[in-house]
Amino acid sequence: MKNAQRTSNIRAANQERGDARSRLDRPEAGIVSRTPHRESDTHGRSADPSPGNDSASSSALIVGAGPAGLIAAIRLREAGVDVRVIDELTADGLHCYPAVLHPQTLRLLSSIGVSALLEWRGHGVARLAVYMDGRCHVVLELPSTGERGPATMTLPQDVLRRALLRRLSELGTRVEWQTRLVALEQDLARVRVRLVRRERADNRHPRLEPEWIDVAAEDVDAEFVIGADGEQSSVRQKLGIEWIPRGRRQFYVTYETADPRAGNGAQLVIHEGFGNTIYPFQSGVSQFTFEVTERMSSVPEVAQLRHLLESRMPWYAAEIDRFEWLGKTAVNPGVAERFGVGRVWLTGDAAHSSGPLGAQSLNLGMLEANHLALRVVEQLDQRGAVHLDLPYTAQHHTQQRQSAIYPGAPGVGQDFDWLSRNIATVLPSLPASGEDLDDLLAQLRKVSM
Repeated sequence: MKNAQRTSNIRAANQERGDARSRLDRPEAGIVSRTPHRESDTHGRSADPSPGNDSASSSALIVGAGPAGLIAAIRLREAGVDVRVIDELTADGLHCYPAVLHPQTLRLLSSIGVSALLEWRGHGVARLAVYMDGRCHVVLELPSTGERGPATMTLPQDVLRRALLRRLSELGTRVEWQTRLVALEQDLARVRVRLVRRERADNRHPRLEPEWIDVAAEDVDAEFVIGADGEQSSVRQKLGIEWIPRGRRQFYVTYETADPRAGNGAQLVIHEGFGNTIYPFQSGVSQFTFEVTERMSSVPEVAQLRHLLESRMPWYAAEIDRFEWLGKTAVNPGVAERFGVGRVWLTGDAAHSSGPLGAQSLNLGMLEANHLALRVVEQLDQRGAVHLDLPYTAQHHTQQRQSAIYPGAPGVGQDFDWLSRNIATVLPSLPASGEDLDDLLAQLRKVSM
């Protein structure tokens, strides 16, 4: 009887999927190939008459609605550019971990009008203590945003993304969720992409796994495409750009717990080559992130947290007995061979990826997205040959700064040994970017002298 019922359920589910797929064959769900007439603004750019996102043409298409993609979209909309933003996940399916924002990023967020939405939930961090094998080697003063702003800010989970989505909505654009890019081609004048929207099959049968089905497809012409769709970027893959690994695959687990010692100082702890951090948040809460082996990344237990604390941060071990597990992260550090071709460019984790401890990939991605959007605006205004030429990459900057920190003369002193042995872990774990990162490296250099 159970087998007969299960067979009946499967048949019913298959019928539902067939009905939904058949919608793709109907005229109203067919491939949109015509380009309707669009009004132009005073700069000759395609003007967006409404926030409806229902046109088959757009000045810019952004693939990926993470922080980098949203920053690019906001900057383009502020300049009056018609933008579409798509993401293959659902609106509530994009998991965002707590954020550590660098000073340059805070200045950028202020310039696009979202800093007020963040400050009431943010917590300022002024110092970073760097430990190795239980010994504190240096306490770094984190660069500030200027005036009375915080040096570095921590934010609870998803606060940053929600603030960016709200700002983009105020500018008249909504993200098209559950929509993915499946094809891309370009010529000198445009990029043509095919988008497919999916929906969850009506799950009337709880014993069956939920399934996503394609329900509509559309061809879209865009003058520029920005790929901000993460480490497994479909845009990068469609361009045929190779991903160049930089080091081993890394696994991290993140916990959050009430912490009576939480103040305005963070800690970077290097233990047997593994990087770990402690960052304070509002209301006496600290976030602990540990680099672990793949096997350990799937065991969210109190015993694991206690073991990690006792072995890597013994000064915390006796004080933590309850926690909230925020999840695990797998990272493939690397960089794209190129960052764009013609009218299609990459930003954020689609262009480069590094570990989460210093949040460098997150922050650099937003800064790069802002720069890329401004260059796109320039190109749309000029209406000439495309010359974006964006030589950005976190790995490039990291390699440059790694070579700069080593003193040129031999015999750098015994205390410097800890830094030279762990520079590949320390450098991408520092919560700063650009000139602010140079300031932290200068402080480290003084320790090594």
